[in-house]
Parts: sequence; C-alpha cells; structure tokens
Amino acid sequence: MNGWNTELMNQEVVHKMIKQSISKKYKFAKIPTELVWRNQLSGFSSNAKFVGIYLLTAPSFNMLGLFEAPLSTICKDTGLTKEKVLDAIEELTQSDFIRYEREREEVWVLPMASTQTGAGKLSAKQQTGVLNVLTRLWECKFSFVDDFVKLYREIYSFLPEKLEELEYDMSTNDIGNAIAKPLVAR
Repeated sequence: MNGWNTELMNQEVVHKMIKQSISKKYKFAKIPTELVWRNQLSGFSSNAKFVGIYLLTAPSFNMLGLFEAPLSTICKDTGLTKEKVLDAIEELTQSDFIRYEREREEVWVLPMASTQTGAGKLSAKQQTGVLNVLTRLWECKFSFVDDFVKLYREIYSFLPEKLEELEYDMSTNDIGNAIAKPLVAR
C-alpha cells in the first residue's frame, strides 16, 4: 500500500489507544503515603513492600482492588523471581494486606477500595462505578466478591444484602454502558 507498513501503523495506533486508556485510568489512582510508609506496608520485607506497591499500581487494577494478577506478569513487571514473588504474596496475605487465589491468579488488595473511592459517603457516580465493577466480577465468579461485600457493606451502605440482587439497567440500550443497580430499595 504505497510503501506504507500497515502492520506497523496498526501496532502504533493500538499502542496509542492502550496508552490513552491506561493514562485515563491512572489519572484517578491514589496511594496515600501513610498506607505505604507509616501503616500497613512499613513492617514488611523489601520484596513484600515492592509487590504490595506494585499491586496498588498494577496495570490491571480497578478501584475495588479485585483483579487478575498472574504470577508471570508480576514477575515480569517487578523483575523478581517466582519464588520471591510467592514469598512476598505469602507475607502480604499473612498480614491481611491482600488475599490471593493462586489457582485462578486473582488478588484482592484489601485497603484499595477505601483509598481509591474513599470511605464513607460516595457520590452517585462513584456508587454506580462500585456496583458496575462488582456486578461484572460477580458474573464471572471472581474469587473474593462475596468477601468484599461482607467487609465493605458497613462502609458502603448502598451495597445489596445479596449479590444476586444486582442487575444491569438496560435503559441505556447499550450493554457496554449499562448501569448496575440493586433491585432492593435503598
């Protein structure tokens, strides 16, 4: 095609789209210094601190801290060996900073929801975001959704008693932008 390398052009376009998507996501990410240095990560080994900070900033994170975290990706991104990553995960798990489902390679970074969305009253838009993420994770049978709801129900009063009560509001006529709403009265 006129000497243009269309495959290279497509790769550049895809890379640019991914970069824009990731930068929008990270625009709102927060890591309070007290979480890292003064409280929960301060007593850990250097590898556990590193993996903990990595999980707080991982490319696949979401605002609730429930996401896939394959060991191979953690090793590649951190430069640590599999053994060192597993030791760090064990250390983080023992002190309830994370929960990790090794077979499915899913993680729950326990303090992440409160640092990303805030504790207490959330705006209607934030509530919708939390419900959307939970609904998607629940539908794909993500490992820690029930535990998340049990832990955060007191903080997020809008969470339903049972996740089966979540459904998508199809009034948008667009499944990709459907809003998750609990069927129970608030």
